Amino acid sequence: MFDTIFGLPVHPLVVHAAVVFLPLAAVSVVLASLWPRFRKWAGWGPLAIATLGVVFTYVAKESGETLQSRLGINVGKHAELGDSMLWWALGLLVAAVAVYYLNRQRKSSNLVPKWLPITAIILSLVGGIGTVVHVVRTGDSGAEAVWGSTTN
Repeated sequence: MFDTIFGLPVHPLVVHAAVVFLPLAAVSVVLASLWPRFRKWAGWGPLAIATLGVVFTYVAKESGETLQSRLGINVGKHAELGDSMLWWALGLLVAAVAVYYLNRQRKSSNLVPKWLPITAIILSLVGGIGTVVHVVRTGDSGAEAVWGSTTN
């Protein structure tokens, strides 16, 4: 399942989806937590994008492990960062759920505990910034593993 699609390795194909969806999810979740007008406009969008980010990250992780064993190579740092990338994506998903829940609570009643918006903002900022930083670190280590150092 995580080996090839039409003879092409799944990993480099799916990685690009994760690299697009995770930063997009991070930006949309942070905006939804901080900007009520965006939150109202976006609705369930940030939650859906974060969910897709988790799915693509999981498939990228599993297909990367399959590709690594198929080629018999060791991409140590990249594999470690890829494993932890899933946890960052899941953390961002938790933040997206919190922001979505906050939005639903505000629509249904004005009784929103004071700690809920603050918690949603903190979760979204930590999850969003951490996810983007980790995407860059993981991608850089993968490029380094495949291409080596091409800059002088």
